Amino acid sequence: MAMPCKYSSLLLFSVVLSFFVHSSVSTELDILLSFKSSIEDSKNYLSNWSNTSDIHYCNWTGISCTTSPTLSVTSINLKSLNLSGEIPSSLCKLLNLAHLNLADNLFNQPIPLHLSECTSLETLNLSNNLIWGTIPDQISQFGSLKVLDLSKNHVEGKIPESIGLLEKLQVLNLGSNLLSATVANLWFSW
Repeated sequence: MAMPCKYSSLLLFSVVLSFFVHSSVSTELDILLSFKSSIEDSKNYLSNWSNTSDIHYCNWTGISCTTSPTLSVTSINLKSLNLSGEIPSSLCKLLNLAHLNLADNLFNQPIPLHLSECTSLETLNLSNNLIWGTIPDQISQFGSLKVLDLSKNHVEGKIPESIGLLEKLQVLNLGSNLLSATVANLWFSW
């Protein structure tokens, strides 16, 4: 009698695990499709981003995934695709997203601070877009960043000292903007 109970438990575990993996996959798929719908892709470079496609989303243009411990998106590289629109906060629902490269596009908005909610984000490259405004003190909320590239945009004003609170930051590129700062104040925290 113990054997059927053992197999029942194993079957139940398999069903629950299968549901969890399927739920996770469909969630990432939905997040990516939501991102696509919030931006303009005038050259149709993201045409294979479709839930009706036979192509798995990990093989979509610009998407890289890891298989360990479970299949998940770790990198989005959509450099030089002539994309525009607003960068949505929903990207932060990709819990393992470590690299976001949207360089050389036409994103026209202030620095998207909501991306600080991406707790795994290590690389953020928004260079050569139309990003504008000032760098707010809240830039220090990007706690996991190792690389921040906002070069070749329309960012202006003073570089806040709080940028020195980014303890993991190894590369900072703010060139070709209209910024000012005292270098000693910025690097004191590093």
